This record gives sequence, C-alpha cells and structure tokens, in this order.
Amino acid sequence: MADVAAYLLNNAHIALVPFYAFGSDKESPWFRLSVGTCSMDDVNGSIASLENALGQLKW
Repeated sequence: MADVAAYLLNNAHIALVPFYAFGSDKESPWFRLSVGTCSMDDVNGSIASLENALGQLKW
C-alpha cells in the first residue's frame, strides 16, 4: 500500500496517512485523507488532481 500512497503524493499531490498511525493493525489496508481548512476551490482542485493521476494509470 505504500506504493499507492507514494504514487498519489507524487502525481496528485495528495497525502494519505495509514490507519496504523492511529493505532490500527499494521496490515490494515485503510488510509486517511484529510483536507483540514481548505476552501471548496482547493478541494475541487485536489479532486481534479486525483482524477488526473488515476487517469494516467494503465489498467
């Protein structure tokens, strides 16, 4: 799962925090995405970046 988090950080500029940082099992496949005090424009831009990064993947 670290490769997924690294890909999103490098290509969509979105950071994910693995749930084990909050006390969950290290093998948990869950991650947390937080937007904090972003404006709606920032959120919309992040979603567009995520869509773009996912669109670059070869299925």
